[in-house]
Amino acid sequence: MCDSCDPGLHFLAKALTEDLDLSEIDAPPEPQVSSEEPLQTTIFFNGPIITMEHDAFSPVEAMAIQGSTILAVGTLPHVQSEAGTGALMHDLRGKCILPGFVEPHLHLILSALAERFLGNFSPPSLGNDGIGRLEEAKKLVETISSDPEHRGNPELWVAGYGYDPSRVENHPDLVRDYLDAWSPNNPVFIINQSGHLAYVNSRALKLANIDEDTKDPNYYRDPKTGKLNGIIAETAVFTIGSLVKLPPTCKLASLCRDTLNTWASKGCTTIFDAGIGSVRLKQDENILASVTSVPIPVRFYGALAIQIAVTTALPPITFGKVKVQTIKYWGDGSTQGITAALNSPYLNRGDEKGQPSYPSDDALYKAMEPLFSNGWHLMIHANGDAAIGQALRVYKSLFEAFPQRDKSIVHRIEHFTVTENDDLIKTAAELGIGISHTILHVFYWGHTFDKWVLGPPRAQRIDPVREEVEAGALVSFHSDSPVSEVNPLLYVRTAVTRLMFGRDDEEPLGKDQCVDLLQALRGVTINPAKQIKMDQDIGTLKKGKFADFVILDRDPRSTPGPELDKINVVQTWMGGKRVWPA
Repeated sequence: MCDSCDPGLHFLAKALTEDLDLSEIDAPPEPQVSSEEPLQTTIFFNGPIITMEHDAFSPVEAMAIQGSTILAVGTLPHVQSEAGTGALMHDLRGKCILPGFVEPHLHLILSALAERFLGNFSPPSLGNDGIGRLEEAKKLVETISSDPEHRGNPELWVAGYGYDPSRVENHPDLVRDYLDAWSPNNPVFIINQSGHLAYVNSRALKLANIDEDTKDPNYYRDPKTGKLNGIIAETAVFTIGSLVKLPPTCKLASLCRDTLNTWASKGCTTIFDAGIGSVRLKQDENILASVTSVPIPVRFYGALAIQIAVTTALPPITFGKVKVQTIKYWGDGSTQGITAALNSPYLNRGDEKGQPSYPSDDALYKAMEPLFSNGWHLMIHANGDAAIGQALRVYKSLFEAFPQRDKSIVHRIEHFTVTENDDLIKTAAELGIGISHTILHVFYWGHTFDKWVLGPPRAQRIDPVREEVEAGALVSFHSDSPVSEVNPLLYVRTAVTRLMFGRDDEEPLGKDQCVDLLQALRGVTINPAKQIKMDQDIGTLKKGKFADFVILDRDPRSTPGPELDKINVVQTWMGGKRVWPA
């Protein structure tokens, strides 16, 4: 499963929302707009306008928008002629326009919970000092457990998300002994950033009625003493996570809207939620209906989690105003969590290679075939090369079994992280499979993969974008938020430079996999638009497409690679309206 699409984090989200009274979520009424209101025409000029048309930057002098769509692009005289009299003139003063960024894989509800409700135990990142040493985790647990609210209520949980021993100095787990000492009175539940594991103290185990007689292997034990060590996995995460509750006054839909506004500030105009319904079908539907009951600053599409998909259903369906025509499968686990399915063992871990989620190609085929045959767009999470290979073999079998399939649908493999050789890449390109990378694996986890998880040369080949582009594959970049932050310009910088977080002075991770700026920008604009089957409306700036674009303070083409993430988003426009700043 993908790092945030796994049972652990979804179990937690389900537990946190189980008793949430959605009737308390107050959505402001949608503003009434007169149908007779004339469409305003605006011309943007005096700055580079990069349309991304024709597989090139394809810059133009000017662009006119009218209502929600693009009226004209080209020379300023041509655009003025098309716009006619009365058009507003928007002087860019040298600023740069690009198509709005398309974020093809994230998780809204989980991101809102992780970023705006739970304690933040995530590793260091841009703009976040994070937890890089055990002492910092200790300080945060003690700070939360000693605040007046927790000190006066021993039933109140210390709940957090994001602890990742793979990126903490010396890689310590948050074992029970640590958490007992740091929070002796309050129960503790901290979920690992991979989502497959969590860390609890003795108080939490007692409240869950878990003791030394418990036989469930998902409650890990100290290899020396044989006693429970406070590390829990999979279904155990749900068992204990279900005891953690949201405050009754928390308004989850409001948290989600705040999260959407943050993503708009990064230049995103379209997002794709890769696992709707995996929290709980009706709960997801109600929350998303509330979130989208008022105008939001992004276009919202998504995939339905296979766990609750009805095999006889036909696409599309809607959750609130969110259009869903995709089914999401999970083929393995997390690379940094040592649960992705690899062909060769992990570094210094004996024969440990991880296991695919489906025991055989036939099992995965049987899971995919009913929905594939009904015309659904499919996407499958696969981090390790064993899982990637299985997904490709099954896609090939499906394509052969259904030669009359809709070939305009770009079926996807998510993450595509570990590839020991290029055969997988060639096969994906030949089949027309869309590849979408969590490209910040390179930025944030590259050093960890190289020294602790995979070792060279496999770590140098994670997210092998250059080879994929040269093979003719359709490649996009995503965050998998909350696993990494939504920041398309950082994805672009990472694809161009392969530099690692805090290590700009070191050799890039697999520098032969760097791509040029054009390919990197395609990975956040037209390529993901094609992968979510929206390229007729978004992804480039062309007459008739939606007026979705971002205004940047400088031209990426004249910006050094290591400085690309320093470009500022000045404005974000969606459907002909400025949505950020609002």
